[in-house]
Amino acid sequence: MTENKNKNGVLYFLNPNKKFRSDSFGLTARFLDILPKEEVGKIFNNQYMENKNSLAHLEFHKPVLLNEVVSLLAPQANERLIDATVGTGGHLLALFEKTAGRLKALAIDKNSRSLKLAQLRLSRFAKNIVFVREDFANLKTVARRAGFLEVEMILFDLGVASWQFQDENLGLSFAKDAPLDMRLSEKGSKTAFVVVNNYNRADLERVIREYGEEKEYKKIADFIIRARPIYSTKELADVVTKAKKETFPKKIHPATKVFQAIRIEVNEELSALEEGLKAALEILATGGRLAVISYHSLEDRIVKRLFLTKKREGGFLLLTKKPLQPTPQEVYINPSSRSAKLRVIKKLT
Repeated sequence: MTENKNKNGVLYFLNPNKKFRSDSFGLTARFLDILPKEEVGKIFNNQYMENKNSLAHLEFHKPVLLNEVVSLLAPQANERLIDATVGTGGHLLALFEKTAGRLKALAIDKNSRSLKLAQLRLSRFAKNIVFVREDFANLKTVARRAGFLEVEMILFDLGVASWQFQDENLGLSFAKDAPLDMRLSEKGSKTAFVVVNNYNRADLERVIREYGEEKEYKKIADFIIRARPIYSTKELADVVTKAKKETFPKKIHPATKVFQAIRIEVNEELSALEEGLKAALEILATGGRLAVISYHSLEDRIVKRLFLTKKREGGFLLLTKKPLQPTPQEVYINPSSRSAKLRVIKKLT
């Protein structure tokens, strides 16, 4: 990651190892982002501003399946949309650019830093966007208050932002030692420490089995309970590694699925997704399109089941008979996109 500065004091973040490309809509893949350094510093309390190497943390979460999202949502001038997971604004920015800024949008995110970065990134369209810090589980209430019922487009990108995985304070990754937190929203009360150290055996096994889809869930839960108290991500990763010593595939870290399971439990991700999707289908206008990008089988299963149910009931059309996935080229450029699946449904009546 290299740093360049122009005469106006604007900081450019450029990764020289990434290739630039233009998509079929004339949009440029945003591996070069332009932001006022001082404003970004305020959002992150200057914690990533100590040296230029740490600025890698500020590389934006690259919008996954960008071309496909824009093509299938097919935004038209003066339409209204809800980005239920605006993150740092990549998809929303592309949709505004596609319509030359002629959209009205409700941008929702439960993380205040992501929301502030999105506001900064989308500042030239600010007059057309309502930003709300909230969980999409409460989508219908937020939409009603903001006057965004009967909208033409709704988007869910269920991925965790790159900077959140890199933030040592959140403890989402076993790559760096950090406290057991894993809350994606500052409003959250339950932490990973509570799940790891306070859950009884049955509940801990349930979390690892259902949300991590781990075959060795009993053994892993047993190792965790016997190792209590566990305070850090490194400690937890080491315990899981010992539990799976002879069973884990060497291509992925043995703690990957357990960390996913605990994060899902802490943030109540699956129940929030079910609530959010049901609300989204209700508030779509006739002709409206709902797009969802999922990143693991648990999420995709929920989306697939609900979309198929709506199709059978009538009044809805699947715009993706099978989920769309990133091309090999996109995965090469953005490895974190490799597991993404996009499903889109249209409301007919």
